[in-house]
Amino acid sequence: MDFKTFTNSLIQYFFSILWVLDLNELDFENRLTDLNELNFQSLRHQNWILKR
Repeated sequence: MDFKTFTNSLIQYFFSILWVLDLNELDFENRLTDLNELNFQSLRHQNWILKR
């Protein structure tokens, strides 16, 4: 994994933590489901980057 990919995943991780902490808008279960979906998309995105 190169530095750019690492930085991108770090940024995504950081923002997802911020996003989880902001629990006022939605209830917790919905947020967790969304987060799982987000992580899945992020993994697919990283795989796509690695394949290029």
